[in-house]
Amino acid sequence: MFILNLAIADLIVCIFSLPITPITNIYKNWYFGDHMCHSLPWIQGASVFIATFSLSSIAVDRYFMIVKPHRQRISKNSAKVIMLTLWLSSVLITLPYSWFMALVEYDGLCGKFCTESWPSDPLRRSYTVFVLIAQFFVPFTIMFFCYYKIFDQLTQRTREKIKKLNERSLVLAASMPIMSAMKKRLPPQDDILTQCRRKCELIQQARRNTVVLVSMVVVFGVAWLPQNIVSVALEFTDGSVFISSEKDYSYLISLTAHW
Repeated sequence: MFILNLAIADLIVCIFSLPITPITNIYKNWYFGDHMCHSLPWIQGASVFIATFSLSSIAVDRYFMIVKPHRQRISKNSAKVIMLTLWLSSVLITLPYSWFMALVEYDGLCGKFCTESWPSDPLRRSYTVFVLIAQFFVPFTIMFFCYYKIFDQLTQRTREKIKKLNERSLVLAASMPIMSAMKKRLPPQDDILTQCRRKCELIQQARRNTVVLVSMVVVFGVAWLPQNIVSVALEFTDGSVFISSEKDYSYLISLTAHW
């Protein structure tokens, strides 16, 4: 259910964000009218929140499934309620993107720009920090905690299995002279080489689990941190940090971080 929710959110991002943001940044003009100026940023923001919240929900679901397997699993009805809550929360959190957007014309520049128009700068900056915390730091913290606990649990299970295999191998090695004297052969599953292969498979599986779990957290951070850093820098420095030799690189940097 949560994966389906994530897929829908990503599809919305691909439709309403990926093609429109580059066009606006490259041509420095808004071609989509006043109504879309209010609705598109809202849709884009909500879909991003839904995607990050869904990733967090997937991490929490896996946490309870692996770390606390004896607890009751999330039912379909509960999952539907959680999904509805995620959508409503995302829509409400990003509602200011619909309220405080306006088409603006600047002297000396052609065309119109769809930009944020807040009652005050402190309010806009406070909301930017709130979005940074809610959209990035909270999901990142949840994912880091859940996947760390999952990694720790899987590592403990692997160690226990390897310990049992080592103990079994020692018993088999000690019994080999007796079995040889009695001219008996061990079953294939009790062969020492088979035990070694099982141990190697467990170690390889643990490595794969480590790579997957670490990748989940790292990819999320790499994907979203640059865009959030650029947004905060633009808010608190008025873009001056991206200006060099009277050239404004804010559009280029914003476009790069967006992709």
